Amino acid sequence: MKSRKAKKGIYFTLDSIIAANIILIGLILASSFYINEEPTTHLNYISGDLIKTLAELKISETSNAFVNELIAEGNITRLNNSIIEQIGEFWAEGNNELAGNLTKEFVYDLIGDSYGAGFYINDEELFIKQKGGVKIASSSQKMISGIMKNRTREGYNARASASKIKKNTTDIYVFESEGSGNEAGADKRVEITKRFSLNATNVSEAMLHLAIHYGTAVLNPQTEFIVNGHSIDEEDVDWSYVDYDKDNTHLAYGKADVADYLNADGWNYVTLILFGQAAFHTHLHPGGRISVTYESNLIGNVSRTIKKRTYFDHISSKGKDSNGKSGAWAIQPIFIPNYVDIKSVALHIRGESISNDAGKDNVQIYLNNRTVDIFSPDATGIADKMYNLKENVTEGTNVISVYLNSYPPDFWGDGDTILYSNPQTDPSGSSYVDVEYEFSQNDPRLKYGKIDVSIADEFGGEKSNSKAYEKNFSNMEVFEAFVQPAQLDSDDVSVYVNSQNIFNTPRALAVPSSIYVDANYLNSEMNYFNITDHCLDCEVLPESLLYYTLFVPSLVGYGITFDSEDGAIDNARERLGALLGDYVELVEINSEVIIVGNVPSMWGPAIAEVRVWQ
Repeated sequence: MKSRKAKKGIYFTLDSIIAANIILIGLILASSFYINEEPTTHLNYISGDLIKTLAELKISETSNAFVNELIAEGNITRLNNSIIEQIGEFWAEGNNELAGNLTKEFVYDLIGDSYGAGFYINDEELFIKQKGGVKIASSSQKMISGIMKNRTREGYNARASASKIKKNTTDIYVFESEGSGNEAGADKRVEITKRFSLNATNVSEAMLHLAIHYGTAVLNPQTEFIVNGHSIDEEDVDWSYVDYDKDNTHLAYGKADVADYLNADGWNYVTLILFGQAAFHTHLHPGGRISVTYESNLIGNVSRTIKKRTYFDHISSKGKDSNGKSGAWAIQPIFIPNYVDIKSVALHIRGESISNDAGKDNVQIYLNNRTVDIFSPDATGIADKMYNLKENVTEGTNVISVYLNSYPPDFWGDGDTILYSNPQTDPSGSSYVDVEYEFSQNDPRLKYGKIDVSIADEFGGEKSNSKAYEKNFSNMEVFEAFVQPAQLDSDDVSVYVNSQNIFNTPRALAVPSSIYVDANYLNSEMNYFNITDHCLDCEVLPESLLYYTLFVPSLVGYGITFDSEDGAIDNARERLGALLGDYVELVEINSEVIIVGNVPSMWGPAIAEVRVWQ
């Protein structure tokens, strides 16, 4: 029994020794922790209080003489800044001396002599109060939003709009298929006059294109072309083809430079004097036009409601006073975009000196292949009527055909036969087509704040049938386009865009000089255009055109942030200039600048730090 009790006593003594050692170690560690805890905590309080004070105290709340001096000298401009923000601004601007001195004003006296302290932004020392023999240190940090070295606290963004521009644009004034009788002899001729108005600062290029079909004889040497009173004889024309023989008739295609004869700002007229011949009738084919490239400062928009008036050319056909063979005929296309609400389409025709021959359809008017009216004039020989065509037009290209004392090749007018048009002095009494339509409210073709530029590209190459052309519209905003055939002879023309048939000639002698291409048929990459005449011996000339209107933005929005207002404006101007590209030259801009400040994501952030040691 004694031996078992002794064993228990030994176990108890070892447990007590282990437990005592654990307690002793714990007391030693606790003693060491409490010895160091008090000074470290104190330093933490000091550094935390210092950075909190600098972050919360506003410039406007101080009564510090040094701060007042900085305000008076313009070094401090934002009184709502906290002290730490103002220190950060000085640092960002590279003025470390002011940053350090301002820090000193609010830190130095708060640090007792037994402590050292320093102020840093992104580890860059701005202020230090030295004390050697560092044993214990503490730091507190604060993020300053929108601060970055060599950047101002505030930034500048600018947007710009063009208030004055110069653009080079091209207008095309076409001669449609039109003509007269086939009377031969002295002074037996047709005179076709086109009038148009320009609103330009100057004309850089202007070319008169002629596509003439006449009789069995060669081109009459009395043939004359007059531009604003300046005469151009047939030998002055650069003829690609002249007296071109086809089926015992002759054709010609040529052009003449008329830039020096046009009025850049005002009305112009071009008269073609074509002499008749005994066999066949003298008339024009598609491709006749005046192409004018000029400088303009106009900035155009596309309104929701579009109203357009297109005038017929004035045609005066001169024949014998009795048993004559004069007559006037002309076509006029009507262009209707896809997906619009057609409000009205009105046709006004005025014919003068029209015969009233029995058994003859003295006045004939057609829309596409539909008969609009056939009638004879009264005793005055005047036909003056208005027609509502709204219900009979379709999207795309519609063709009006008008025949007075004729339906080629038959002509029966005595003396003069006139299709009257003078938009310069008598717009309401002239022959014209009025069209009004409206885009839907959200139609993407409605363009505001855009600059319109019209461009004409010749197909080029050689004459052929069919004639194809390719155009890449990448990075271009095309509003509308026209395919404009140029032909010596024309009969039954079809036009295709990207393999889609968009036009077929509706009736004989009704091939227009322009076929409308709605923007919906185009894509932003390569586009393919094709003109085909189903007449086997009718060819399409390389002078055929793709005529299109681009819209170029006239403004740019706010860009990236700059340190200076000038930098932001220069950037906005550069961005606008890049958008205008080769088409438009920027003359003056309206710029609007906003100051961007107190935006945490604008610059930085920077880390401000107070370090305290003992």
